[in-house]
Amino acid sequence: MSNPLFVIQSPQAYDYTAFFDLAVSKVSPSANGLDVLVTSAIENSTQLNILLSAIYTQIRAKLVALKFPYTFPIDVYVNRVPKTVAHNTPVFHLDGETVPEELPNMNLISLKVDILPLAHEKHDPSSIRFLSVHTSAVGGTFDHLHDGHKILLSMTAFAARERIIIGVTGPELLQNKKYASVIQPLDVRVKNACKFLQKIMYPGQMYEVYEMKDVCGPTAFLPDIDALIVSEETFKGGNYVNDRRAERGFPVLSIVCAKVIGGNGSSSNNWEGKLSSTELRKLEYESSNH
Repeated sequence: MSNPLFVIQSPQAYDYTAFFDLAVSKVSPSANGLDVLVTSAIENSTQLNILLSAIYTQIRAKLVALKFPYTFPIDVYVNRVPKTVAHNTPVFHLDGETVPEELPNMNLISLKVDILPLAHEKHDPSSIRFLSVHTSAVGGTFDHLHDGHKILLSMTAFAARERIIIGVTGPELLQNKKYASVIQPLDVRVKNACKFLQKIMYPGQMYEVYEMKDVCGPTAFLPDIDALIVSEETFKGGNYVNDRRAERGFPVLSIVCAKVIGGNGSSSNNWEGKLSSTELRKLEYESSNH
């Protein structure tokens, strides 16, 4: 069964909360996940970060309200059409917006709701344009892969013309994490991160995966990296990486800070903290000990 697909045209200009609320309410409880396609061109990482944060937050809030599990997958496609959309896939779109012609013959479902314009975004000097660097990198645990991880991986793929570097934290660095006993094995975390990345990559891109045995990971020994994508939580780590690279005579990296959901900080959404790797491990730990 193919996941339902939500097609939206201009999330950088309009608030699609009302559309998502209605569309999610029509998703079958038996669905294995849902996909979102943004049809307008996204030009830079600031635009991408804002719309991804909004899309994941708005859809996840409605899913949680309808008692879908926190692990219910959402995949967002930007500047490309999904590869694996089957015939007769239910496609929800806003009445008056068009659906790309390259999608196969599907079950189009037009929804009539009002969407409101958004305030104009502020320019971020650290923003990177679409496919503007040769090589981009990201690091993380990628444990119990969640929306925040997907935002980081999406922004990393968005930046690179050719090469994507993924650092996945090795088990030695995770021994003191909360609920360490239910941290997924390294091979599972690598597999899940790569599976998502393969879905959203752009033509001509390749990726490499390295186990991180220290804070810097592959950025400490691969000189030919141009940009590093970090979360607000790990922004200081980006500066540390550049200090170590300077000591080795490597070019410093452009640091792109991504606002993600599913971090370990506080949130105005009482469900949002449940999307951190720590909280997802807690849920697994508690369910396995009952």
